[in-house]
Amino acid sequence: MAGGKKIRVTYRGSPGPGRPEPEENPLARSYPAPWGAMSGANLMTALQYLGGRVHPCPFVNVTDRDLATDSEERYSTVIDLSRVKTFSFLVVNGGPHPVAAGTQLSPDGEVWGSFGDLVQEIAPGDLRLLVPQSFLRYARVMYRSVTPGRDSAITVWFQGQGF
Repeated sequence: MAGGKKIRVTYRGSPGPGRPEPEENPLARSYPAPWGAMSGANLMTALQYLGGRVHPCPFVNVTDRDLATDSEERYSTVIDLSRVKTFSFLVVNGGPHPVAAGTQLSPDGEVWGSFGDLVQEIAPGDLRLLVPQSFLRYARVMYRSVTPGRDSAITVWFQGQGF
């Protein structure tokens, strides 16, 4: 994929039988990321060793830091879930006032809904793991201040594993 994000595939652990030194490893070079369209994504590939064979296990991490809240709904980065099997969001309230946050899903990136997932209140200094109970192609976190005029700041992590 021309112009796509590049990832570096490396071996986990020390060299040994079936695990050559990184410079001898034909996989230790950059490859275009299959999630190149996912803006702001930090894509890594972990490798697992089973029976002397290498099995790719893609890992996706997207972090939105210091998102300011107010009384209007705001949203985190939109995540394309089409190549992610298991995923969750972690929301940390690093500000002085409580915030409300919940997941939203979309089939097309335009029509959004919570589909029964509850909006949770997160106290200052607290954190919540948010896992949607349904699946559609796109996901994001909606957040806002609980009390108008008492704004805060949050960090949202998305982490997912593929195939």
